[in-house]
Amino acid sequence: MLTSLVHSETVLNADVIQLAAKLGVTAILPKVLEMTRSVFPEARLEVEAYQDHELADEWWLVIVVRHQIDDPYELVAVTSDWHHRLFDCCPAHLAGAFSIDTSDRS
Repeated sequence: MLTSLVHSETVLNADVIQLAAKLGVTAILPKVLEMTRSVFPEARLEVEAYQDHELADEWWLVIVVRHQIDDPYELVAVTSDWHHRLFDCCPAHLAGAFSIDTSDRS
């Protein structure tokens, strides 16, 4: 089942919605995605549920950013900005529920 709780360009799979509820970040997820869009305005975003393969109970939501940034220094700066701004839209105790993946390019 696909559901969109956020911008029409980002569709969330049922596993992502269930994990967001389990992590207590359902209401914050749209804010995090909007902030991510403002940091990466030209990127396509996806959200994945990710489990740490070494720790069975460690799960988080990964914002996959399909960007077109060629300069690695710019990508590091923009990604750093994302990490700082995460705390503007997400309480610190819930920020650990989110991660970003900028390894894939459009």
